[in-house]
Amino acid sequence: MVDVHFDFGLAIEATRCGARSVRINPGNMENRKGLKKLVEAANKEKVVLRIGANSGSLPDHVVQRFPKDGGAALAEAVTRQVEVVQDEGFTDLILSAKSTEIEETLRANIFLAQRFDYPLHIGITEAGCGMRGIVKSSCGLARLLSQGIGDTLRVSLTGPSDEEVLLGQMILQQMRIRRFGPDLISCPGCGRKRVDVGKLVGLAERYMERMPGHWTVAVMGCEVNGPREAAHADFGIAGTAGGVVFFSFGRVIGRCDFEKAEETMVELLESVLDDEKTCKP
Repeated sequence: MVDVHFDFGLAIEATRCGARSVRINPGNMENRKGLKKLVEAANKEKVVLRIGANSGSLPDHVVQRFPKDGGAALAEAVTRQVEVVQDEGFTDLILSAKSTEIEETLRANIFLAQRFDYPLHIGITEAGCGMRGIVKSSCGLARLLSQGIGDTLRVSLTGPSDEEVLLGQMILQQMRIRRFGPDLISCPGCGRKRVDVGKLVGLAERYMERMPGHWTVAVMGCEVNGPREAAHADFGIAGTAGGVVFFSFGRVIGRCDFEKAEETMVELLESVLDDEKTCKP
């Protein structure tokens, strides 16, 4: 996706240089003649156009029409440009409407989902960094996805792009929309804990790549949470008065001192993996 602002000539050149899709911003690319030329180029080169509005770059006349409703302003900006493009006979479109405010993003995308049958690219723009950005993105995207809205998504964090991709995958996995790897659950480590739960989580994470993507892995600090409360886990570790216990679907498969946890876990993990392969039809 080539992201273009202000310059229709640059967008047209992108279609000629092999871009499969081009995003244009209705907030700074409203010129009808330029839009018509871009549509002609996109049609010729079989390029998809994404009409993507952001709350920070809406046309002044749209903001003036909806001074107190950013969600309606976003939806209006996208709708106007979609109608212009459709008038030119072009329908290879993706739509997006993003705000830094969750409620505005939600209202805009609900309207677009009801109004059009085009794929929707969703996201909370400029969500921020660290915990704030993670919480904001997760809450906003989860609310849209839970309503069946969204065909692709972007997590917008201040930081490395690979963290954005990882968070996006985690959101989709926890929403049970896509599966990218094994799921890890762990207790908070309350007063009942028998071991350092954080160290056991770190130990389990080092071997996650060996585990099948459909697995649930549980790390629990005591016998209360594991193996009984984590009986659904394909593989689990829990603290005990004498060290750690390993379990699979609630069945204890091994015990050891805490100092031998890694060595024992590797042996038992290989055994469980072998059993799973054997049991497959």
